[in-house]
Order: sequence, then C-alpha cells, then structure tokens
Amino acid sequence: MNIHFAQAGTAPAPTSTATSTATSTAAPRPTPMSKPAPPALTAPVQVPQIEAVAAPMTVAPPWFFFVSNHFTELVIGTVVLLGVLGGLIYKLTQKKKTKKKEDRECLNFKKLMEEKLRELTDLRGQVKNFAVNNIREKAAEQSEILRLADQTEKEYSRLKDLYEKCVASLSLAKNNIFIFHGTEGHPQENWFPWLKKELEKRGQKVFVPQFPSPPIVPAKISEWFDILKNYEKHIDKNSIAIGHSLGGVFLLRVLEKLEHPIKAATFVGAPVGINPILNYDRDSKFSGYNFNWEKIRSNAKNFVVFHSDNDPYVGLENGKELARRLGVELSFIPGAGHFNAKSGYFKFEKLLEKLETLL
Repeated sequence: MNIHFAQAGTAPAPTSTATSTATSTAAPRPTPMSKPAPPALTAPVQVPQIEAVAAPMTVAPPWFFFVSNHFTELVIGTVVLLGVLGGLIYKLTQKKKTKKKEDRECLNFKKLMEEKLRELTDLRGQVKNFAVNNIREKAAEQSEILRLADQTEKEYSRLKDLYEKCVASLSLAKNNIFIFHGTEGHPQENWFPWLKKELEKRGQKVFVPQFPSPPIVPAKISEWFDILKNYEKHIDKNSIAIGHSLGGVFLLRVLEKLEHPIKAATFVGAPVGINPILNYDRDSKFSGYNFNWEKIRSNAKNFVVFHSDNDPYVGLENGKELARRLGVELSFIPGAGHFNAKSGYFKFEKLLEKLETLL
C-alpha cells in the first residue's frame, strides 16, 4: 500500500479520478464529507482526504492522520502482536518449566545413579575385604594346622622315646630271643639285622650266634651246640627261638634236649625230610630227620611255622608236615621264596607281628 503525506499548510494531492476537491491557501474549516464509494477490488487503495485545518488552529502532525485513518487496523495489529508475543512468552515459559522438570528428573536419575555407584563400590569393597580376610583366615588356619601337626609329631616322638625307654626298663617285659641262621649263613644276612633292631626297640634282648658253616663242607651239629653253650644262661622260660632253614632243624634238636620249656619256637622255611630239598643229603648228615615230636611239643608253649609255595631249597610239604606235627596252623605266604635276600626279604613284618603277640 502506497501512502502519501501532505505538506504542512496544504491539502494532499488527489489520488483518484472519482473525487475532486478544490484546495485553497486559506485552509477553511472542514465541511462534511460525502461518503465515498467503496473502491473496486482492482483499484489502488485510496487514502481518505483530510481537509486542511483553519488557520487559527494548530496543524496536526503527520502521524495523526495515519493513526486516525488506520486506528482499527492498528488495534487489530496490536492485539495480534500481543497475542503472538503472549504465545511466545507462554511457550518459552512452558519450555523453561519443562526443561526445569527434565532437569529435575535428570538430577533424580543422577542422584539414584550416584547412590547405586556408592552401593556398588561399597559391595565391591565388602567382597574384596571378605576375600582378603578369608585368605588370611585360611592361611592362618593352615598355619595353625601345620603348627599343630609339627607339635603333635614332636610330642609323638617324645612319647615314643619315653615308651621305648619305659619298656626297656621293665625286666618283666624282656624276653631273650635267639635267631639261628641257615647253611653258610651269618648274623648280618637277610632280615636278621632288621628284626633284631625292631625287637630291641621293644625292650627285648636279641642274640644271633654265628655258627660254623663253611661253604661246601657240611656243618656239624655238635659244633653248633658248642657255640650255644655260651648262651645257656639266657635260655629260660621267657626265651623265644627262631630258626631259618637249617637253623630250624637245629632248633628242633635244641627243643629235644631242653630240661624246661621256652615261651615260643618259630620256624621259617625249615626242612623236615620231605623232598624236594635241595641239600637233602648234607642236611641229613647234619642231624637226620628222625625227631622226637612229643618231646619237642612239650618244650615250647607256642609254635609258629612259615613256609612259601615257591621255595627253591625246601618244598612246601615240609612246612605243612612241620605245622601238623606241632599241632598249629601253617603261616603260608605265597611267592616268598626261601624268605632270604634273594627273595627280597630284608624285612619280615609278618614274623614281627606274630612275635608281638607273644611278647
């Protein structure tokens, strides 16, 4: 829209052919105006003509005419503008409130998150402390167990030593035990040294005489009795005699000659004249196999007979016959050979167990 303002003291120039108004320099009082016809839609907007104010009156400023002619439009525009501004202000206010609400919610989440983080940190700390304490407790328990084990072991050794000394000091608990070796044997072979040591730990007195038994040349039983005379004072009712191989044959002859019984007689792989016997002839010359079984049985309160099924020197039937003659059950050990070093017998636990029941 094109709007033209008149100069001060003059009337505005006509803008339409439909209306013609005379102007004068004297600016008379305005006369009633004829209502102009509504302009055509295609015609340019015609600004209403304002007559000049009479000379005595003050001339209105230009904006007055604008405000007068467009008052309604200005009011509407102002209302619209105020509405727009109000809407903007409302939106901004709501957005601010929403933001504050969202901020509060975020702060709540953050607060909860921080609380969970503290809780998690505390739980992790508890787990760590528990693990450390548990390790320390377990280590302490293990150390205590090891300490107790060492202490118990020391105490056991101390008590064992006291027990052995106590048993050794009791004369009533002592037994004089004899071990008779076999053909071409000696006191340091087979299980003899081990058994002697074990029995001495239990307070027993052990004798292992060395009998004359040269290689090849047959031993003479009379010479063996001559050696035994050196031990006669130790042979009493509490004596126990053990004979291995040919030493078992010699023990049978000793029992035939005793004037009083002994506590026990034990035989290990002893021949009694039943083949197969590897050294049958030589052993027969040593003593022969005609024994006085009744006299033998009367001179020992207890008998023990050991034999094996793979003895290369003395067959198993000798052990069975000896056990039968003595009226006891055979202590049979399969695969034990001749119960010597060649058979791996450097120890003889079964024999020790039997003797412990007799001590």
